[in-house]
Amino acid sequence: MVTPVTRRLLGLLLFLSLPLSASQAVTLSMTPSQSRVEQGKAFDLLIEARDMELRLETVDLSAIKKAFRLVASDYSKSRDGTRQFLSLRLYPRLTGKVHLPPLVAGPGRSPPLDIEVMAARANEEPIRLTYRQSASTLWERQQLRVEVEVQTPDQFASLRLDEEEARLSGFEIIPLPPSRDWIDVDGKRRTRLRIGWLLFPLASGMQTLELPAIGYHLGGARRARYFLPVLTLQVRPLPPYIPPTLPVGKLGMTSTITPGGWLSSGELAEWTIHMQSDSLLPFWFPAVLRQLKSTTQIHFFPASTTRQTRPDRTGMHSQVVHHIPFKPLNNGRVELPALQFQYFDPERGRLVDVSHAPARPWTLSPLLQVVLPLLLLAVLYRPLRHVLRNLAHYLQRRKLTRQALTHLAEARSLADIQQALRQFARAEGWPQNFSLTAWQRRFESRYRHNQVLRDALQELANACYARAPQVDVEALKGRLREGLLKRKRTGPWKNRHRERDSSLFTTPPTPVGPAHPARPNGNSPDSRSA
Repeated sequence: MVTPVTRRLLGLLLFLSLPLSASQAVTLSMTPSQSRVEQGKAFDLLIEARDMELRLETVDLSAIKKAFRLVASDYSKSRDGTRQFLSLRLYPRLTGKVHLPPLVAGPGRSPPLDIEVMAARANEEPIRLTYRQSASTLWERQQLRVEVEVQTPDQFASLRLDEEEARLSGFEIIPLPPSRDWIDVDGKRRTRLRIGWLLFPLASGMQTLELPAIGYHLGGARRARYFLPVLTLQVRPLPPYIPPTLPVGKLGMTSTITPGGWLSSGELAEWTIHMQSDSLLPFWFPAVLRQLKSTTQIHFFPASTTRQTRPDRTGMHSQVVHHIPFKPLNNGRVELPALQFQYFDPERGRLVDVSHAPARPWTLSPLLQVVLPLLLLAVLYRPLRHVLRNLAHYLQRRKLTRQALTHLAEARSLADIQQALRQFARAEGWPQNFSLTAWQRRFESRYRHNQVLRDALQELANACYARAPQVDVEALKGRLREGLLKRKRTGPWKNRHRERDSSLFTTPPTPVGPAHPARPNGNSPDSRSA
């Protein structure tokens, strides 16, 4: 006989056994559309749950999202409600064998799954994708470079960012312009494509970064989409004494003043300030214009500012240019203020003070700019005239000396040699009708003793006296030319004998001593005229 107490105990045991039997009936599975996938190509992963009370959309998919990029999902149920389906559209992040651990959802547990990711191929050859990041630990607001490189046999392939104006929470992101060049890999020509981003973390702590997709385009169509692994960054907080407006990165400054040279008091001029940095955004530059104040010596007008960036693989390359009109009010030095600013150097981890001292041009009134040059010209007129006249004498003398030496080298007779010596005398400012003795005496009074030249002159004099001269003209003119080329002055400059005769530029002077008529054979008399 079943008592009421026994009936209650049997009902309690039946109630406790119901969840156990339901939990044993829950099944969970993962089924990929293909077991081998290609990098840059999408595939589907179907997750199916049977007899599970929890919604399949609440399942933790972190392990899947770490190895693959989830771009779309679709949830559905069977008509009787016992089966749930979650279809995931995935892109692989890296090549190689990917192991997915079991998926756990309430009482259900799926078996693990292995998927092989192969490198993309073009023309039966692999496409190699690599990426680099400049640092994994950095300061807050410090520049981070992430560069992606693709080596492909496709000559006309290109890379494009799927999201040109990407927004990442906690980061300032600047896309880098794509580039293309050609390299040799294992003796084969490959196209190297580069693209990337410059990022600036705005908050400290451990940050995860999931970058936008990169499209691989060929023939006007997108052939593949590449997704990078999730990046983990350790962002260090700035010291507490660093204000939020202080630049984090090296910063330089230069300046110029237009017009150059003298400035006119009371007239406008322009002070151009160039600030440049390879690791800063232009709107993070310090506001140096606040330091400019007009005084009784100089008046500043409102400035105009231009900002530009040229991001590339080496940095941001930002530039801020301030154009500041000003007017000097007094004569003298223009005292432009020294500009001071600070920045935090992330490489050394310290604060850097910078002071820029601009140029200090002179300012004169328009009247003084005319009077002072005239006074200076009046003071320097006589010295300049003397210098120019001496320079003209020197150049003329050098020219005539070269002509005399050239004529001597081309001489074919004793008369030609004598004519060359007269040209040399003219170059030196001597009378041209000197006798050979007087010519030699004048030469030795100015230049050092030269035995080769003396012997050659003696041979020339003997040849002029001889009735039938027997002389080798070529050898004689060679010795004369050698002696003239080796001439060296004697004594200090102030004691050198130099006659500045008008024969340098006019007709020869009056002959020194009595003139002697030439003999019928063309030789000189006892005076041995040259």
